[in-house]
Amino acid sequence: LYDSFLARLDPAGGLLCRKHFSGGYQLTHDHAPLPDGGVVLSGRFGWGVMDLGGGPILSEQSNGDHFIARFDSGGQHLWSRRLRLSGDGFAWMWALSAGPGDALVIGGDCRGTVDLGGGPVACGDDENAALLLVLDGAGQHVWSRIFGGPGHHRTNGVAVDASGNIAVAGTFAGELDLGGGPLVYDGVYNDGFVAKLDPAGDHVFSVPFATPVHD
Repeated sequence: LYDSFLARLDPAGGLLCRKHFSGGYQLTHDHAPLPDGGVVLSGRFGWGVMDLGGGPILSEQSNGDHFIARFDSGGQHLWSRRLRLSGDGFAWMWALSAGPGDALVIGGDCRGTVDLGGGPVACGDDENAALLLVLDGAGQHVWSRIFGGPGHHRTNGVAVDASGNIAVAGTFAGELDLGGGPLVYDGVYNDGFVAKLDPAGDHVFSVPFATPVHD
């Protein structure tokens, strides 16, 4: 089984604070530093209960649940919650970034029907769709988008600029529509993509990248 931890280092690599979290299995996928010196963690846990400092959180899905938690600059817990995905599908959340007003942007992929907080959405039954989820500074749902099409798609990285525009990077195989029309891969390996969305999640541009090896 795996535990997770949080550590803060000074510029010389000296330890300033650390936290250790145990219970079941835990995998921290990403973190996002905040302007006040705090940090947000996101990850996955299962097979029991975990406590990030705000009380026990129970995993209810057989393949694990996702968590998100916020800590202050001294490593003290501010809030934590399970990202409960209702429906008959699965979701995996790989990337996290913080934006203006402490908005949190999470990227990943999903399959089946999931509810990320804004109502049930269909990701596809046999192949994964890319997903994007935006939460407010308290971890509550603001909006979410599913980007699908024939093939397997994933959001691997996200970043937010000072105006709240969102950069998205990931991989796709088949056809992926991020709002500007289908991107078509070259039929050899998974291709990469980069896209920009405005603060409301509307498409600004999207570009595919193909290489002769895995992207």
